[in-house]
Amino acid sequence: MANKVIFRTWKDGSVIALFPRLPADRHGYKCESYMHVGQHAAADPGIVSETTPSTKKEYDPLLKELKTIGYTGLEIAKKITPQDNAYRQKMADKQWGKLR
Repeated sequence: MANKVIFRTWKDGSVIALFPRLPADRHGYKCESYMHVGQHAAADPGIVSETTPSTKKEYDPLLKELKTIGYTGLEIAKKITPQDNAYRQKMADKQWGKLR
């Protein structure tokens, strides 16, 4: 399965890459994210309500950075789906053991 990534822009203009299928906590509630400053971190997928979709011009520098650190096969998408959430929780269960 490709690494799905969603680029969102904060009010200050900074861009965040969300990986909605990659769990960042043992419950699968949070997903992995990446920004220029801070780099990898856990993110609440609900931040989509606090951000706007990034334009290609906005996210292109971050996409290039992701590729230089080894991300390949990225599938750029616009939305986090219920299927992404279910997959992330399934992967968390597989990685850390079922907790729910």
